[in-house]
Amino acid sequence: MVEYICTAKIYNLVPELALSSAPCAKQNTDVHEQSDEHVSEIGALLSSSHPKIEENEKTASSALQIYLSQPIAAAGIALAMLYLNVLSFGAISTSYLIWRGLRLDLLGFLRGISSLIGLSGTIVFNHASSRMSLKTLSMLSILLQLTLLSLCVLSLFVRESKTSLTLLVVGICSSRLGLWVFDMSVTQLMQELVPEEIRGVMGSMQHSLNKTFELLSYLAGIVYSDVEQFHVLIYIGYGAVAVAAIIQACGVYFNVRVPHS
Repeated sequence: MVEYICTAKIYNLVPELALSSAPCAKQNTDVHEQSDEHVSEIGALLSSSHPKIEENEKTASSALQIYLSQPIAAAGIALAMLYLNVLSFGAISTSYLIWRGLRLDLLGFLRGISSLIGLSGTIVFNHASSRMSLKTLSMLSILLQLTLLSLCVLSLFVRESKTSLTLLVVGICSSRLGLWVFDMSVTQLMQELVPEEIRGVMGSMQHSLNKTFELLSYLAGIVYSDVEQFHVLIYIGYGAVAVAAIIQACGVYFNVRVPHS
């Protein structure tokens, strides 16, 4: 419902979205005719797969060079590193919390609270971005996330089980605020600072980097699959956010000029 309302609001704010082009309509009517042509082309594509693979490798290398050449690339790398953090209500952390004795009904409730805290980040971003530059907001938001995740690290040194579990859950839930604001800040920075003609390349490379670090988090979960080793995953996640904050500070906050919104 929330997604539908947001989409409808954007549609009403941008009347151009309601315009349809004749070529698009023609393409829709000819889709069945084109499908036969596509089937006949599959054989030719398969026969020339080797040159295509080399061409794709060159394209990927070129896209990476374009991505890294942009001043805002450091912010994108910092954002991607956050995907290495397992301190969320994903599969790995959920399994650990259940092993720690957290009831399923309470777990579902906490996941809802975590989502609401994340959504509140959109409100915070809307108000804060009108009062400070995006690079300042992005820096403060990732520092906020790092600070709140410190509760998760602190939970490792608390012997009392319930208190330790409470600190871990509070840290996971509250850190979503900083994560969402940072995500939106970096996305907005890219939209404003990246030239229009290469935004597609930047967007695709950013998505690839995000998924790469997310895959690394799953690999870490495989390597440290014993629940007794979950503290290692906490350190890895916290360390990833700390390194991301350093990259954001050195690569963007102190080096990139960003106009106030």
